[in-house]
Amino acid sequence: MRIGKKRFFIRMIQTGVLLVMAGILLFLYQIPWKWMQENVPLLTYGSGSGARDSVLCKVMTEHIPLYTYAGCDRPTVTSLQSKFSREEIVLLEARDEDTVAEEMTDVDTETEIEEEKQELFNRKMEEENSAVRETEGERKKEGEKRNEEQPVMADSSNIKTPQLLSMEQYKDFDLLLRDFYVVDKSTYISAEELNYEKMLNQDLRLESVRTGREVNGPQVLIYHTHSQEAYLDSVPGDKSMTVVGAGEKLAALLEEEYGIQVLHHTGEYDVAGRDYAYANVEPQLESLLREYPTIEVVIDLHRDGVAENTHLVTEIDGKPTAQFMFFNGLSRLKSTGEIEYLKNENRQGNLAFSFQLQVKCMEYYPGLARSIYLKGYRYNMQYKEKSLLVELGAQTNTVEEIHNAIGPLAHVIAMVLCGE
Repeated sequence: MRIGKKRFFIRMIQTGVLLVMAGILLFLYQIPWKWMQENVPLLTYGSGSGARDSVLCKVMTEHIPLYTYAGCDRPTVTSLQSKFSREEIVLLEARDEDTVAEEMTDVDTETEIEEEKQELFNRKMEEENSAVRETEGERKKEGEKRNEEQPVMADSSNIKTPQLLSMEQYKDFDLLLRDFYVVDKSTYISAEELNYEKMLNQDLRLESVRTGREVNGPQVLIYHTHSQEAYLDSVPGDKSMTVVGAGEKLAALLEEEYGIQVLHHTGEYDVAGRDYAYANVEPQLESLLREYPTIEVVIDLHRDGVAENTHLVTEIDGKPTAQFMFFNGLSRLKSTGEIEYLKNENRQGNLAFSFQLQVKCMEYYPGLARSIYLKGYRYNMQYKEKSLLVELGAQTNTVEEIHNAIGPLAHVIAMVLCGE
């Protein structure tokens, strides 16, 4: 009888202990972790590495199985940042400006946001200018070797009778690319855009030629994004022996020999460095075009940069003559497609203008013009349909060779603008 009572009491005690433990476990399991974290100091007391390293958490994890099973030892702890820090982080990630503006509507920092957005836009604009940071000759790696090694003409004495091209063959897009263009590896072009018939038949004559009316004001603007470009034997400090001097002679020939009114702008935008020249010249271009609404043609005259052992020269009328190259910016990259912040609504007109000039060069001065170079950015060619960037010779040409090329260059420009 005594043995039975003893067993009974032992079982009662065991049952009670089990019930107490179950109650404790149920209680701990149902308590929200956030409340415990805020009200039980030991849960967050530790070496600073988080709640899982706290003393109580370790004890509970080791001795209460359901605590680990329920995931209570793996809380998600989030830290709150100030709104200003959040703005900085979002803007530094260069997210879409409109999205950023919507998310920041509850923050009274509108001025700072606008400044950051403007800075972001400026950084995008400078992608165009970064193209000029390439070492000279680097952009000619693919395809330019063919142009730079064109043979010197034995004798093309004062060509007046054109050697007319058979244009029908250029329905073949690949043949057109081969004979007329070099496409930079950064960009691409379609057969639809380089339709030789459309480009050749586009009317690019001056308004005075089309209508027969006199124009009171300049029709052509010549300027220099890189005014500091000089030649092999240029004298430092003498602008007449630089690309600016070449521009002055081109302007004079167009006016005196062909009756085309020219404004030669000699502003300097690359004195402090070439990196921001395209951005620096843009406001001045807009101002000049507003001041002189008669301007129809915009020519940015440059000097190319090539390998030191490359000499871009041919012979015209028995004289050594620097070769030149027409250049188009397409505002598109292989990596990103169309560059939305560098739109050029006059791209097709730009392409037609350089193509017609190239055809005239090939017919009247074969070997003088290198292939048209197509690259990915815009180069301020968006303002007029008849916008042109010309690379006149290179740093390895003499001033004499450059000046000998200006006559033929003026001739082909005048022929296209006058519809000859």
